[in-house]
Amino acid sequence: MITRLSVALFACLALTSPALAGSAPTPVVSPLAPVSGPSPFASCAVGADAAATNHLNADVEPQIAVNPTTIGTQSVNLIAVWQQDRWDDGGAHGIAAAASFDGGATWIETSLPFTGCSANGLSFDRASDPWVSFGPDGTAYASALVDTMSAQGPQLAGVVTAASRDGGKTWAHVQQIDNGEDDKPSITADPTKPGVAYAVWDRADTGIFAKTSDGGVTWSKPKVIVGNPARPLSTTGHQIVVDRKRHALDDVFGIYGTKAVHNMVCHKASSGKKTCHTTVRLVPGKSYLLALIRSTNGGKKWSSPIPIAEDRSVGLVGHVGLDLRSGEGIPEIAIDSTGRMYVDWPDGRFSHEQYDVVAVSTSTDGGKHWKKPVAAPVPTGEQAAVPSIGVDRHGDIGVTFYGVPRMATPDLAPSVDYQFALSHDHGAHFGTPVGVAGTFSLSGARVAAGAYFLGDYEGLAVGEDFYAVLAAADRTESGPIDVLFARVRP
Repeated sequence: MITRLSVALFACLALTSPALAGSAPTPVVSPLAPVSGPSPFASCAVGADAAATNHLNADVEPQIAVNPTTIGTQSVNLIAVWQQDRWDDGGAHGIAAAASFDGGATWIETSLPFTGCSANGLSFDRASDPWVSFGPDGTAYASALVDTMSAQGPQLAGVVTAASRDGGKTWAHVQQIDNGEDDKPSITADPTKPGVAYAVWDRADTGIFAKTSDGGVTWSKPKVIVGNPARPLSTTGHQIVVDRKRHALDDVFGIYGTKAVHNMVCHKASSGKKTCHTTVRLVPGKSYLLALIRSTNGGKKWSSPIPIAEDRSVGLVGHVGLDLRSGEGIPEIAIDSTGRMYVDWPDGRFSHEQYDVVAVSTSTDGGKHWKKPVAAPVPTGEQAAVPSIGVDRHGDIGVTFYGVPRMATPDLAPSVDYQFALSHDHGAHFGTPVGVAGTFSLSGARVAAGAYFLGDYEGLAVGEDFYAVLAAADRTESGPIDVLFARVRP
């Protein structure tokens, strides 16, 4: 476990990191607080594989949500969830959770009963890809991906959900809502409708959607909302936001092996006046696109994919051997009260494909059109990985990301840090990044699919402040990976 001294050192490094020149006021970062503790699954043997290694106390891929009924009070309620005890060939012993009732200063740890490692848990062997979201009545919803073991190793087995009505102290209505080779589930509570939440995930390269209208007690039958099993679009990384202004649902995702073709269509009226508009269609190609589909009837019907931008991520560069999983191809989305949407992802276009920074694109018309991406700057000599995005009630945009050195010499275990960049003009410009966590070596991270793995995403929630959770490795190869929390005040 990262000790109090280590946490204090991380906090000190974050608060004293040198700043770059920038026009926006400098955000204030709180000292780091530990979220995860010793593994609640330390004695669990479920999910074992003779060919795999389990990394006890490797806590990765955290997500976080804030209870809207507590925003503005002295008792802000937060819930964080993460993979607990990561296996090197995929998945973890289970999903751990923690609740805070003082704005993140202290945490009460529990576990989600999604696998056989939890008391009264579902009969699955491993879990991964956790997500959490709060509804307007304070009900919290959590989801995860589960695996079963076979002679060939872990096999994707579906999506599971649970609900909490006491701020994350206990969880009920634990159930499997889909049974199949699913991946990358996320869950979104409707901010305007108590008891309503939406889950979305990938299956056979299509996007799958389900909905609850009774607080997670039951879920609708999963259905395909984008793609065709016979001619899949190879979609991944689905996330839903709710457009309160237009009463719509928006699902953002990535599409492999596709390109957008733009055509100008013009019509001449009887008066002789000519009007033109652009149509977009997706055709097979080598591009990787970020796209969005939209529903204006609660998820019954969805639009065709609307291209956002081409994803030009080059992954991490300048290292030989193992690298950090960078979150490439997995967009993150945020929406403000006016319906203005923001999507971010790692992208190399601003460096002529030499290295990635955080790209941000904005839509002001319900996702129909997207502005040319802008870059959130990274500290000198760094590249960005695993970005997240959030927007507060003032329209300020915050992005977090791991900063990884761009090295000309080989380094199998570079040191990384965690950064926050802020925009006060709706994403048109970003100020100087500030450090959230000081540097730590990736030599303490665990390997998954040939790369160091801290998560394909990290958590960022927004209330009156920005609330960030991240996975940080200890400074030894056998040490733990802990979930840490920081509050950022714009």
